[in-house]
Amino acid sequence: MKTFVRIVERRTVRSKLNDNKILKVHLEKLNELEHVESLIDLCPRMEYLEIIDISHVDLQSLLQLILRKHGKNILHHFTLCLQNYQIQDKIIQQLQEMINARKQDDSCTITFAYGNIYLECKY
Repeated sequence: MKTFVRIVERRTVRSKLNDNKILKVHLEKLNELEHVESLIDLCPRMEYLEIIDISHVDLQSLLQLILRKHGKNILHHFTLCLQNYQIQDKIIQQLQEMINARKQDDSCTITFAYGNIYLECKY
């Protein structure tokens, strides 16, 4: 009986999440990658995620998470903005190579403008 209740609870939660209309999320500080993963799961319609401080997480790991979720959980246009990020051209090139290495048909681009990093994925 407990298993059935858990399945029903999960279905109820999923149906409620589909009604969630949150499109933009702003985070002051990101401490763990799991927080972004949870946000993507809880806000399936999110189109824009802005993060001010990612000093406690690895940038490449964060982008890999977003790219992995895109096409599975993110089924629409999505933009990630990392504000005031100090970055060198070499890192941008490495991140672009990481995106280009993906074997998917979707188009994701990374740009650096006005001190911000933008990852834009179109579905």
